[in-house]
Amino acid sequence: MRTQLIRLTYLLFFFCSTLVNAQEQIGLGVENYSGVNSLALNPANGPSSKFAWDVNLLGAGIFGETNYAFIYNTNVSEIIRLLPEGDLASNYPSENQFPENMLIVDFYDNNRRKYVNLNATVLGPSVMINLENGHSFGVFTKFRSAASVQRAPSELNYYFFDRTSFGEEIRIDPLIGAAMSWSEVGLNYSRRIIMSSGNLDIGGSLKFLNGYEAVFLNSNKTFGLTQLSNDSISINAPDLEYGLTLSNADGEGFNLSRNGGGIAFDLGAVFTIDGYDDSYKWKFGAALLDIGRINFNRNAQQHRVDTDAVFELSSDDYRRLDEVDEVLELFSTQSLGDSLLSLQQNNFSIWLPGALSLQADYMIMDNFYVNATLIQRLPYRQNAVRRGNLMAIAPRFEHRWFGAMIPVSFFNYNRFRVGASFRLAFLTIGTENLTSFIGRSNFTGSDIYFAIKVNPFEIGFGSGGGWGGRKGKRVKCYEF
Repeated sequence: MRTQLIRLTYLLFFFCSTLVNAQEQIGLGVENYSGVNSLALNPANGPSSKFAWDVNLLGAGIFGETNYAFIYNTNVSEIIRLLPEGDLASNYPSENQFPENMLIVDFYDNNRRKYVNLNATVLGPSVMINLENGHSFGVFTKFRSAASVQRAPSELNYYFFDRTSFGEEIRIDPLIGAAMSWSEVGLNYSRRIIMSSGNLDIGGSLKFLNGYEAVFLNSNKTFGLTQLSNDSISINAPDLEYGLTLSNADGEGFNLSRNGGGIAFDLGAVFTIDGYDDSYKWKFGAALLDIGRINFNRNAQQHRVDTDAVFELSSDDYRRLDEVDEVLELFSTQSLGDSLLSLQQNNFSIWLPGALSLQADYMIMDNFYVNATLIQRLPYRQNAVRRGNLMAIAPRFEHRWFGAMIPVSFFNYNRFRVGASFRLAFLTIGTENLTSFIGRSNFTGSDIYFAIKVNPFEIGFGSGGGWGGRKGKRVKCYEF
């Protein structure tokens, strides 16, 4: 079992490192020209756009980060070039003996609780329209995937587990993890209220959800785990809840199947303080994001193993199994004495990665701004994909045809990152972790995002006083 755990950890880390939430990355700068993309960060951002309309053709982002393990002294391009050639650092006496042209995985040896966050977002055709009477409407489509483990017990650290002697029991504190893929069709509405010193925008998005694949695991109480010889372990008095969808469990090719559905919403408000000409001086925002869940009721199973008994698991018993159903039934037999006793029902629900989002934006001078953003995940108890916490400060330059931003962020309040993004006309590309692409360092994750959109050449509505206020600037239509 020790050998199997090492292999599983190795594969999981590469999965984490090469996968990927770009939803907040795409809208992180809260740029005046971001339009429909910025609704991901605050659904009330529509009226503060400088455009009468904004159309997203395609946007996407991938993100992955963990503090459980790292790849030694490398970067994204080298990882892509060398995959899947890799080995564990523990197989070598020292760093000087690491082989060339091979990825070396090592593990953090500390008492911190561990996390893994993976996200991928594709923003499909979407549109936002601002009317002169202060109303803003939007329609957006997305496909999202996310996986998370937050505050995993330090007893599961690789080196702690590896150093523990056979026969010595380890106490494992409660653990929660989940992964899910789904699509959204969203309707957005926001309204501007003109005030004496600025404008108050309030808005919300209603999202109709289609769920495809999902899996979750909740360990509800502390239990004992003991390593045995011959790749075996014993488990003492666990209370485990777990569930998964089975539409792609046969391993015979991937089939995108709708296995559930649900509804979610975002709510937000933005207050702008008037500045000079057609721009604001300050902008403050607050929003609740992804409040809702998906009920998986097709090709789904929910199980529970709650026992005071001690039972053993051997990797040899599971290695010969090909079907997920066989694995579930064998685990039920070994833990409860009956192959069907763990099955509770043929449906389960998972909450979306809900969060509180706070933003502040300040105009330093013409074309120069600085933004501060805080994203704090909501404390769901179980069956939820948990978003990573984020604090960021992002100075930026923005012009109608060019923009640049340098975000400095803390992910989960312990991972410092410096990024960069650039916008040329209708194309934006960037990353929140520039050092993962340049130079060499211990690699714990990366991200990249882009967006392609179109909007009018004329700036006529929005952030500077908008409806009932000053008229906007006209922008020269460049000749190509």
